[in-house]
Amino acid sequence: MYTLYTSDPIGRLRSHVERGKLVFLCLTLVGVLTLGSSMGAWAEERVKITYMFWGDPVGLGLVAAKAAFEAANPDIEVELLEQSAGYKDQLRVYIVGGTAPDVFALDHQDVVEYVRNGWAADLTTYIERSPDFKVEEFLPPVRDIGTVDGMEVGFPNGTATNMYYFNQDLFVESGLETPLELYQRDAWTWEAFREAARRNMRYDSSGNPITWGASVHLGDTLSRGWIWSNGGLEVDDVKNPTVALWDRPEAVEALDFMQRMIHDDEVAIREGSTTNGFLNGTLAMYARWNSAFPLHAQAPFEWGIVPYPKGPSAQGRYAADLTAALAAMSPSTKHPEEAWKWIAFISSYEGNVFRLEASGGIPSRAAFTEREIAMYQPDNLINPEMLFLPLQIGQSRIMAPNQGDIWRAAYAELAKIFNNEVPASIGAASAAAMANAVIAGGAVD
Repeated sequence: MYTLYTSDPIGRLRSHVERGKLVFLCLTLVGVLTLGSSMGAWAEERVKITYMFWGDPVGLGLVAAKAAFEAANPDIEVELLEQSAGYKDQLRVYIVGGTAPDVFALDHQDVVEYVRNGWAADLTTYIERSPDFKVEEFLPPVRDIGTVDGMEVGFPNGTATNMYYFNQDLFVESGLETPLELYQRDAWTWEAFREAARRNMRYDSSGNPITWGASVHLGDTLSRGWIWSNGGLEVDDVKNPTVALWDRPEAVEALDFMQRMIHDDEVAIREGSTTNGFLNGTLAMYARWNSAFPLHAQAPFEWGIVPYPKGPSAQGRYAADLTAALAAMSPSTKHPEEAWKWIAFISSYEGNVFRLEASGGIPSRAAFTEREIAMYQPDNLINPEMLFLPLQIGQSRIMAPNQGDIWRAAYAELAKIFNNEVPASIGAASAAAMANAVIAGGAVD
């Protein structure tokens, strides 16, 4: 479907990193040998740009990227502005107050709001005159995140996905085909998921569960993932929603399946920490973001990842949630050329390498081979090649400016389904009605 480079990955990665180190060393020596006024003149000509973000700058690969970028662009200095606490509120304060950073990390669900408010610059012109940027390496699900109203406003140095994790050892002990084996023969379906959950249940002498088969609604499990896997959607258009679709047959069937797994089959855990349960071997399958990989690297068993299983409707398909934080440019920056250079660098192949080296995960570009991605994943992950799948099939959360209100309105009603207070059809209808009121401009009580 997509062309992936097949040249030697280790040599290619090493050449990128070593080249950056060499340039940095040379520039350091030049700096040491340059004296007095010449050094002062160079400093005066250097342009400083700011990059605001949330998270660990080392874990995001930004510290290494900054060093390599400044080595290759000695006339530009990048100031990293880490603002994890209250990031979104503080960024809006800076923007509205006229002191926006030159470049900033823009969260997936906020892209449309920033474009409509004029807070993110259109990068189309820069892309068109930068053939080395290779924008075609961003596969459609990734590129679409930063494309709004015909504008391209940002690119990531990595992506994240929500998929199902499974404990390989528990499946082997149960004598079952693993989710991966089922997926490989296109038999990873809802019914296969249910059967796997049922057969992985373990009970004490009193009949109390001590190992659960699955989680379908707790923790990071996404009801939208189940809806997507049955060919349904939450809304008609994630960027410009006009109608909520939780009450459509595909969505109702998904919500009903989740409810029955919890309350009729009693094989899906109802409460507690799904992460702890999975890591201590008392939960066979659960959904999680790949940000949890460092935790799972310490698990005393082998584990794998698969998409949400295929639903029974005619539109049933494998599903995965894909998200990313984009590097976006402020329209008010006084240094747009330098800002674009930084965006292009951190979202480049090299920029992705720095992110992978720091914390693993999933790159944003299709230029990586399976072997390259596997190099940076936990040793006990049995199928790192599966991380390519979300780049091809990943779907997007709601991105409308009022997405938070839409979700709060709908999920308050969906919770009644998972708590077994109402049938799925009733809860889904209420969720759609509440969400439609918000879409039409109503307030959330």
